[in-house]
Amino acid sequence: MHTTVIADEGKYIEFQIKTEEMHLYNEFGMAAYLAYADAKQTKTYQKEKPIFADEEELKIIQNLRDWQESFTDIFKEKIYVLTPKGDVVELPANSTPLDFAYKIHTDLGNHFAGARVNQKLVPIDYKLQNGDIVEIIVNKNRKPSPDWLNIVKSTSTKKKIKAQLRKEHFIFMPKISAELKITAQDRIGLLKDIANIISSQNINITGSRSKTKKGLAYLHFTLQINDKKELESLKELIKTKIKEVIEIE
Repeated sequence: MHTTVIADEGKYIEFQIKTEEMHLYNEFGMAAYLAYADAKQTKTYQKEKPIFADEEELKIIQNLRDWQESFTDIFKEKIYVLTPKGDVVELPANSTPLDFAYKIHTDLGNHFAGARVNQKLVPIDYKLQNGDIVEIIVNKNRKPSPDWLNIVKSTSTKKKIKAQLRKEHFIFMPKISAELKITAQDRIGLLKDIANIISSQNINITGSRSKTKKGLAYLHFTLQINDKKELESLKELIKTKIKEVIEIE
C-alpha cells in the first residue's frame, strides 16, 4: 500500500506498507528478492537470518539500482493537488486545470468551462502547483477544442480529447512547415508585435531569428500551418496591422 497525504502544515507525508519480500526487492532489486525466495525453501530459514549475497555484491546491486532510479526519475516529475473535498490528485508537473478535469472524469473534461484555483479564477493554461485546491466549472453545452491539445500536459488527457473530437467528426489535418520572411523599418517592439499576430491566428512558431542593419529589421519565422492559403492570409494580416513592413514573403 502506497499513498501520499498533505498534513495540516502543508507538508507532504508518504506512507508505504510492504512485506519483507517487497522491501528486499525495493532496496536491492530482483537479485536479492530471488535469493530470498530461494532461502525461504530451506530448513534453516526459520532458525537464522538467510544471507542472500556477500556485502560487495549487495553494494554493486544497490549502486545499479540507485543509478537506475536517478535516471528514471527524470520522467517521473509529479505534483499533488486537491479537490475541494480534500482528495489528493497526482498529475504530471506543469499540468493545467484541463489535465485535472480529465483525470477526475472524462465528462468533466469534455464540458470544461473554467477553473478556480485556491478560490480564484485562473486561465485555462494555468500551471498547477503542489497543494493547489482546484475546482472545475462545468457547462454542458461546452465541447473540447483542438486548441486544448496544445494546452494539456498529460498524454492520456490528449488521447481523451482526440477521442471526443473524433466523435464530433473533427478531422485532424497534418500541419506543414513554412517560412515567413519580413523586411521592415526597425522599431522597439516590432518582433513582439508580429509574433503576437501570428499567435493570435493559432499558428505555432517553431523557430525565429532576426537582425538589424541601417534602420531595417530582417525577420525570419518558421511556422506550423495547415496549408499555403493560411500562410497567404497571415501575410495580408501582418501587412495590414504592421505599417513598418516593407516586404514580406
